[in-house]
Amino acid sequence: YVSLQQTEDNVMITGIVMDHAGETPGLGAEIATETVQKAFEGKKLYNAEGEFAVRMQKGGAQNEYQVDAITGGTKTCDGVNAMLKAGLEGYLPYINANKSNE
Repeated sequence: YVSLQQTEDNVMITGIVMDHAGETPGLGAEIATETVQKAFEGKKLYNAEGEFAVRMQKGGAQNEYQVDAITGGTKTCDGVNAMLKAGLEGYLPYINANKSNE
């Protein structure tokens, strides 16, 4: 589940809840921890060029769109990134329409 808030210049994640079915305990299963989920709070969906940019980033978050990836959980982080893009992509026309009406 992802909760979003429209801001003046972007769309921000206000909360996220993920499950870990089939993930390795202590590695990929970390996506279900409060620490990882809270790291998404306040992250923006779009970069300065207007591209969908929120993601888990190997090597550490470097900007307001990235969340530090889970060490040893590369496949899980790739899956989270794909899930975010695929899951939110269908809503982007609605989000963008509301953004342009402000």
